[in-house]
Amino acid sequence: MIRTAGYTSPIKNSWEITNRSNSFTNLMWTCSVALAGSDGTFNSMGEAMFCNPEGEVVRHGNGNADEIFACEIRKGDALQKRRVWGELMLDTAFVVACINS
Repeated sequence: MIRTAGYTSPIKNSWEITNRSNSFTNLMWTCSVALAGSDGTFNSMGEAMFCNPEGEVVRHGNGNADEIFACEIRKGDALQKRRVWGELMLDTAFVVACINS
């Protein structure tokens, strides 16, 4: 998922939380690109980031206007996480069904 924004600092915490939760809830990589510096009206915070399918921040920008960075994303990584989580969910559903019986 690619997410773009030009947020200002009052929602700095929300930016990271929503990027991480988007990755985790969808079990996918997210690349969140953010404007840094001024557009003439607002001063945007920048802080672009890559999050892995477990919701961990793998790369995090520092808010500099001219910063460019990259991250290696392996195609099979998200697919593997989805398979493993699917198996865990089936096991958990079985346990919950047994307890409720």
